[in-house]
Amino acid sequence: MRRAIVLRGAAMVAALAVLTGCVVVRSLRGEKGPDFSAIQAGVKRSVVEAALGQPLDEGVSQTNVRYAVYEYNAGIPSHPGDAGVATLLDVVTLGIFEIITYKNHGWRHPGEYDRRKPKIVITYDQRDLILGIFDEGAELPEDGRSGPYRWPRVSSLDRDSPFA
Repeated sequence: MRRAIVLRGAAMVAALAVLTGCVVVRSLRGEKGPDFSAIQAGVKRSVVEAALGQPLDEGVSQTNVRYAVYEYNAGIPSHPGDAGVATLLDVVTLGIFEIITYKNHGWRHPGEYDRRKPKIVITYDQRDLILGIFDEGAELPEDGRSGPYRWPRVSSLDRDSPFA
């Protein structure tokens, strides 16, 4: 009898270990955005639009520099508080919380509500080659050129992220 209780308890712990963790781990780790570091000055506009999609806005600056505004996926930051709550709910509901959470989120990342989508401004020359990449709101130089751009990406692995 005692052996059956111990086995039943061990089976519950094993089942709980299998069922818990998806929401917990994903909330704790976050999600790193795609790597756009290859998009720099000199790259064709078609490459940019294949990676980032169509621009949100386009225009010409007062100094006749063509520009386009894009939005990109920088990822989802870590949420240790959400992970802690998910751990507690996993234990209390014996893992049913995992199924409910993913079903209610359309099987997407549980931190989807906090996905970072910064906007950037890319300037182009007459041949549709990138002249420069700037954060939204930055003043464009007269020639529209910039140095190399550091594409911010978010996750618990990037503690130096400007979005953290």
